[in-house]
Amino acid sequence: MADFKNLLTEISREQLADPDVAADVRDFKIAVGWLGERGATEVEITLAEERLGTRLPPSYRAFLAESNGFDDIGPFIYRLYNAAEIDWFRVRNQDWIDAYQRGVDISPEEHLANPEDCVRFRTAYLSSCLQISVEGDSAVVLLNPEVINDDGEWETWFFANWNPGADRYPSFRAYVESELKKIKYLRDSKRP
Repeated sequence: MADFKNLLTEISREQLADPDVAADVRDFKIAVGWLGERGATEVEITLAEERLGTRLPPSYRAFLAESNGFDDIGPFIYRLYNAAEIDWFRVRNQDWIDAYQRGVDISPEEHLANPEDCVRFRTAYLSSCLQISVEGDSAVVLLNPEVINDDGEWETWFFANWNPGADRYPSFRAYVESELKKIKYLRDSKRP
């Protein structure tokens, strides 16, 4: 995970090159070219894990160690929380969960069958998810501890009420990489 710094630096560079994004960034962040914060200490990460009662997934821990919070990670997420701010989605947004948990849900097997299908996801998992971002453009980033791969990574969701469901990624790292692709795509689509 040593190259997380490079990935976050590239996102910072791309985002700060966009005048619309840069207009809302604090001057000192523009000066250093970094949208992140100082990395969390192992003690800060451990305190968050103790408060939440779980060990965080490896790539998210690596992110926190590199940048304990991050602004403008993508086009629709304005800030990723620091370790002290993360909390369960049910604590922050139970009403959002309630709105999605109507009718018949799909099974865990159906959820795993097609992770690229953002419409068909197991809504029961919303109550288990960890919210790691502020509400951006009516969107949040969630870590789903109900789906953990062999590397200990939790499924990561980009979840927006204007999206037909949840964009799902096999890890937090995969989510961040997809945000960089979105940023570049939007940048390229603005060019004449």
